[in-house]
Amino acid sequence: MPPLVARPWLHSENSSLNLSKKTVTTQNLSPSQVHQLIQGTSPTPEEHDFILWTDGSGYDLGCGGSASILMEVETGKKEFRISAFSHTSTHRAEFEAFLNGMQSIMDLKNWLTPHEKLKLDKARIKPTVCWYGDCESLMLSSYVDDTTKQPYFSRRMNGDLWYRYSYYETAFNITPIHIERNSMPEHALTDRLAGEGRMLLKEYLETLHKDHVL
Repeated sequence: MPPLVARPWLHSENSSLNLSKKTVTTQNLSPSQVHQLIQGTSPTPEEHDFILWTDGSGYDLGCGGSASILMEVETGKKEFRISAFSHTSTHRAEFEAFLNGMQSIMDLKNWLTPHEKLKLDKARIKPTVCWYGDCESLMLSSYVDDTTKQPYFSRRMNGDLWYRYSYYETAFNITPIHIERNSMPEHALTDRLAGEGRMLLKEYLETLHKDHVL
């Protein structure tokens, strides 16, 4: 795998942001400019150690579903995860999809054992993850400005999930890339799996209610 070297900012007469990352803070930038900044100053997806696609499905604090697809770039190995919840929000389902996807890395690499974790700590290695998702508020809340050390969007909601996120934020270099829904085949699959997981649980719970089990 080639060394991970951030690409220099590409200057263009038509660019809405002709500045290097070192001279830019995100405080006065629009969301689209922040996305441009992230992609223009990060390694390409193929230069990351892992690529992660996530999606969540929910409706009015009812049943929800989440799904993730993880690919290890060097080997091409993929890991799939699907979860369903009887009571959640769409935003939490989106977040759970990411957290489950990151857990896939730990399981795939067997980094849950003391021996493997010790090797990683001694090497001071932070594996890199290119994360694709369509929940813009979540992606921008995960992005931390290098200068201000603050996320672009605040992390006021879902504090329990952000607490879990903090471990992965410390252990990995994560590049959040916002994409349009179903704009990539892998993301379209996560969207479908999350939706089907939600509906399967919803239908099952409705059957239990009908039979007076719940």
